[in-house]
Amino acid sequence: MDHLDAKRFLQEKYLNTAELDRDVCIFSFVGRITEQKGVDLICSVVEEMIIKSDYKIAFIVGGPAEKGDPHGEMVISACEYLINKFPKNFYANPRAFFFDVPVLALGSNYCLMPSRFEPGGIVQHEFFIASTPAVVFATGGLKDSVTEYNYSTGEGNGFEFIVYEREDFIMAIDRAFKVFQNKEAYRRLRKNAFKSAIDVANVSKEWCSEVYKLRGKVFVDKLKIIEEIEEDKEHAKASDEETKSAKALKYSEVDIKYYGKATDQVYVAGSFNGWNEHEHRMSYNHLTKEFHCSIKLSPGTHHFKIKVNGKWRLDHNKKTTTDKNGEEVNILVLK
Repeated sequence: MDHLDAKRFLQEKYLNTAELDRDVCIFSFVGRITEQKGVDLICSVVEEMIIKSDYKIAFIVGGPAEKGDPHGEMVISACEYLINKFPKNFYANPRAFFFDVPVLALGSNYCLMPSRFEPGGIVQHEFFIASTPAVVFATGGLKDSVTEYNYSTGEGNGFEFIVYEREDFIMAIDRAFKVFQNKEAYRRLRKNAFKSAIDVANVSKEWCSEVYKLRGKVFVDKLKIIEEIEEDKEHAKASDEETKSAKALKYSEVDIKYYGKATDQVYVAGSFNGWNEHEHRMSYNHLTKEFHCSIKLSPGTHHFKIKVNGKWRLDHNKKTTTDKNGEEVNILVLK
């Protein structure tokens, strides 16, 4: 089952829609219906958002309210009103447990988490694993794990509202809906959401490490050590192969000469050193009255020129050619 299969399932089962409607943006909540979780805030914006979007926004609230909780009873009443008024755009059954969480995470277009406070938050990562971005109140672990999507940079994995008010929440949903309508931007956003999911294995290791610290011990990740050993072996193997390749090449020592005055500043540069004008300075021999420089070169074709007192010169004792820039240069061909 992929995203669209899951979305079709949600629309058929919970939104009374016989066929998949790709243009409807589904915002979903899953969790306990308590004052902390902010489902009352969701209910307060549903009617306005559905009408304003011309019925192209739908909401699914999955999760039970605690029996006898005054806040829960208030939310149940609001949900019953919305279900009756918008049967194809709103679903909730606060009196029953919600069993389709994996499909909800996969088929929704956004996860809603308007929690008044949330020390950590795990639900957003359940949705991230399914590539579903989140709209959250910027608090606690939600603020740490969800970043506002940026149209210019293409970065971010969801949308935040900073002030816990209905109007600010509506603006965040508006921004999310606009990105949903831009197929390319929404594709990037889903990709970012998937990359944001925390690996549970890493979280488990961090908890193990903390428990070990409490007992005055050091946690050792055996799998990580084995991986590092294997990586070291691969690096060593690659290094050996590079060394063998280097030894297999037969370097030739080439002596380059230039006749000039002892006061001249003479350098040789070429394709063998990226045309670095100051790497190979030529030495003057007072007996032969010539400059010379010995360079070890690998097999192949090399171009070079001599620079004397800031001006390029050719070695007329060596062959010349025209390079790709139309410049005359000396050429050496070594086998």
